Amino acid sequence: MGYTVAVVVNAALLGAVNGWPGWQSVPILTDETPQVLPIFNASLVVGVVSNVLNLVFDSEKLKILGELVTSALAAAVILRTWAVFPFDFHGSTVTWDLVTRVLLGFALVGCCISIIVQVVLLIRLSRRLSPRT
Repeated sequence: MGYTVAVVVNAALLGAVNGWPGWQSVPILTDETPQVLPIFNASLVVGVVSNVLNLVFDSEKLKILGELVTSALAAAVILRTWAVFPFDFHGSTVTWDLVTRVLLGFALVGCCISIIVQVVLLIRLSRRLSPRT
């Protein structure tokens, strides 16, 4: 069930960002947003593919690899978003620039932790599956 929900959510995000209503309908996004979209879209597509594969094949290794790749792409999206920073928070009394950068930083740390965990799980799985000599 979770994989199906993830496929639907990622596909809906792809449609919403690139189709209707489109990223342009989000008032805080700037004209620099298209600089982030290719890697963002790639991460959503990989998420869809990964979750469809998990639906079709019940493989622990495939699940770990999918998590590893999607976490790495998420980190790339965060880094690109940080570099481009396609947000305009002018007119607010809250320092949303700082809040957004802090949240991006926490998200990046989470992605890095996930990458480390998935690599460790992959190593442990490969050791468990390899024949002992």
